Amino acid sequence: MEDELKYAYFPGCSSKSTSIEYHISTLNVAKKLGIALVEMEEANCCGTHNLEDYNESLWLALNARNVSIAEKIGADVVTICSGCYLNTKKAMKILEENGRREKINEILSEIGREYSGRVKVKHILDILVNDYGLEKLENIAERKLGLKVAPYYGCQLLRPPEITEFDDPENPESLERLIECIGCEVADFSRKTDCCGATLTLIDEK
Repeated sequence: MEDELKYAYFPGCSSKSTSIEYHISTLNVAKKLGIALVEMEEANCCGTHNLEDYNESLWLALNARNVSIAEKIGADVVTICSGCYLNTKKAMKILEENGRREKINEILSEIGREYSGRVKVKHILDILVNDYGLEKLENIAERKLGLKVAPYYGCQLLRPPEITEFDDPENPESLERLIECIGCEVADFSRKTDCCGATLTLIDEK
C-alpha cells in the first residue's frame, strides 16, 4: 500500500472569501485523489508584500507562526494561493539568516509557539504534478474534457526563482503537462507568466 500524501493545508485569505470556488475545488480534488489535507484552522494572513515593507518583523512572525502550526501537524505546507506560497517561502529563507530565527522565536514565545523551519512549503500545482504524479492523474481521469485551455501562472508562483524553486520562471511547463494529462488541449498563451498587476492597484488603479 502506498504511503498517503498528507499536507498541512493553508488556503489563504482570498481562497476563503473572493475565491471560495478555488478552495472548494481543491478539497473535492484532494478527496478524489486520496490526498489528506489537514487544514491549518488557526492560520493567519501571510501579510503579503505590503506588510513586509511596512513592518518586516511582524511579517516574519506571522509567517513563522503559520509554519509552526504545520510543524505541530507534522506535515509540509500546501497552499493554493501563489501569494501565500511566495510570502511564506521568502520569510522562511530570511529566517535562515544569522539570528533572525531566534529574534522571531522570542516574539512567538509570547503566544506559546516556536518556529524550527523543518517543513517545506509547496504549491498545489507542485503536489499534483510531482508528488501525486501525472501518470496516476491520467489513469484516474474519468473522461476526456476536450477543452482548449490557456495556462496562466502569473509571477509569484515562479519568481524570484531562488525563492520559489519551482519550474522554469521564463518558460514553465507544469500547467501544460497537467492540462494535457486530463484530456484537454493547451492553447498557446504568450503572456502566461506576466504579472496581473495585483498590488499595483494600491498605487495606480489605471
